[in-house]
Amino acid sequence: MFENIEIFTSAYWHPKVKKSVNEGNAIAVGITLYPNKQDYGYRLSGYIPELAPDRKLFPINDLDSFEQPFHKLLSQKWDVASRKLDRLALLNPSKAIILLCFDKVTEDPKDWCHRTVVGDFIYEQIGKRVTEL
Repeated sequence: MFENIEIFTSAYWHPKVKKSVNEGNAIAVGITLYPNKQDYGYRLSGYIPELAPDRKLFPINDLDSFEQPFHKLLSQKWDVASRKLDRLALLNPSKAIILLCFDKVTEDPKDWCHRTVVGDFIYEQIGKRVTEL
C-alpha cells in the first residue's frame, strides 16, 4: 500500500513539514527512539520507533560504521515497520508520508543521519525512492 505514495524524510522542526501537513498534502511520522515532545505547529499522524536506531548506535558518527549494524536492526524490525507504514497510507490516502527525526541534514552528500539510511533501506526493500523534503 505505502509503495504507491510519496515518502520523504525531514527534521521535526523543518518549516516545510509544518506547511505540507497543515495544507493537507502530507502526514508527519516520527521515526525516533523517543517521541518528539515539542510543538512545531502540526500534529504527528504516527510514530514508528522500529525505524530508529537503538541507543548503542547513538555514539557512532561514521556512516560506514553505522550502516551495517543499523541495516541489521532495520531488517529485524521491517515487518512491523512496513505494516505500520501500510496502515498510515490506508488511513491517509493520497497524502505523502514524511519520516521525521531531530537531526539537520544539508545537501552535502557527506551529510547523513539515520533517516537517510532509512530512506536507502526502504529503496532496497521495495524500490521506492525516499528523498529529503
